Amino acid sequence: MHRTLSRTSDALPLTYIGVYQAFSCSESVLDFNIVWNQTIPAMKITDRGMTVELDDGDPRAKQIRTLLFTNAGDKDPIVALWSECSDDQREVLVSIATPGEITQGGLEIALGGISGIDLRGRTIALAKISKRLGIAYPIRSAGGRRETRRFSLAAEVARQVLKLHSRTKRERKTP
Repeated sequence: MHRTLSRTSDALPLTYIGVYQAFSCSESVLDFNIVWNQTIPAMKITDRGMTVELDDGDPRAKQIRTLLFTNAGDKDPIVALWSECSDDQREVLVSIATPGEITQGGLEIALGGISGIDLRGRTIALAKISKRLGIAYPIRSAGGRRETRRFSLAAEVARQVLKLHSRTKRERKTP
């Protein structure tokens, strides 16, 4: 027989689970297990018969809530991307949008002499943000080797990036 009792404290709700079995033999045997569980509000997701519970502090739960309760789909995709980017990522978009097309070496110089590894980190971060928002990655690249690789944006995307850049205050946004 299973019995569950609940009591609340000032800090967090606690759940008392008592499980006991009684046997009728020559002597009575009483097995009683006490387990105190700290009940944390959780997100419960059910999909095709599989159920997953995530704690409120879990980053995946926060991302799911963001996807469910923000209207990113109502915004223009480039505006949504711009609002999620850090200053370093915005700087990459602006540096590509200004000339329309730029070589990798020229882009590294335009970004203040950063290394190819730092540039790759910024472009990967932009790709991850685009994927999370469900929009197409705006940067096009052509060429395989560093010396011949060129980056570009579509003309309309470049216009939007420059327009957003002119409106945006120069405050730092952490990645």
